[in-house]
Amino acid sequence: MNAVLDTCALIDLLLASYRPPVPAPWGASAISWCEIAWKHRHGQLALGPHRDRFFADLRAVGVTDIPVSARLAVAATDLAWDHRDPADRLIVATAEDLALPLITRDRIIQGFYGRCRW
Repeated sequence: MNAVLDTCALIDLLLASYRPPVPAPWGASAISWCEIAWKHRHGQLALGPHRDRFFADLRAVGVTDIPVSARLAVAATDLAWDHRDPADRLIVATAEDLALPLITRDRIIQGFYGRCRW
């Protein structure tokens, strides 16, 4: 795995033809998959009736889902970062745990995690 993609990068990868600055394979926290499913369910992300096809397409272009373990959840809570979004915290903790760059356009995350790219 060469980098962790945040939720926006995953969406842009398929819907906006974005190509991350680091070659595949990429990883993505399971919380990002949850965020995508949530946005789709609540009409905030148009994936048509085939949400699972979107996830299959992510895997096909080189994205691996990274499980959220209890250890990782605690590490996300322990980050020395005054940011209240648990999903963002888990995404950053995942990249930090794997010592990988994080592909994100989120300025708040970029301000905290020094290995961000976009």
